[in-house]
Amino acid sequence: EQGDILSPDGTVISYRFTFDDLNLIKKLNICSDRLQILDCYISLSNGAITDMSGVPLLTHVNQFSQASIYTRDTSPPELSQFLLFNASSGVVTISFSETVNVSSFNISAISLQRWAFDDNTLPRPFPIVQLNPST
Repeated sequence: EQGDILSPDGTVISYRFTFDDLNLIKKLNICSDRLQILDCYISLSNGAITDMSGVPLLTHVNQFSQASIYTRDTSPPELSQFLLFNASSGVVTISFSETVNVSSFNISAISLQRWAFDDNTLPRPFPIVQLNPST
């Protein structure tokens, strides 16, 4: 799967990465919020693009360009799916809408419940089990 080129022929190109590419960038901690543009460089290989006459891009070895503008990620992850509850092994598997930082996982913020309500106006059920980290 490829991303989308968002601009017409010209001297400036905008490209939208795929969902999987963005998750890989987050996992590798490239162009991260913590360092902003200090860790956000791009390089292109020879022939990555051509001009209107068909002449390919020629780059120099170790030619990198740093991002001039950086917009931080402000989209929070969302719980996508409760994939697995294995009562024998105690394994719970959940998926999220984007790559998450597993070291920030707060097990005590999870509860298993008997019911789910879609309507926020209804009272929330009390959790059956409030999970606590191992001691």
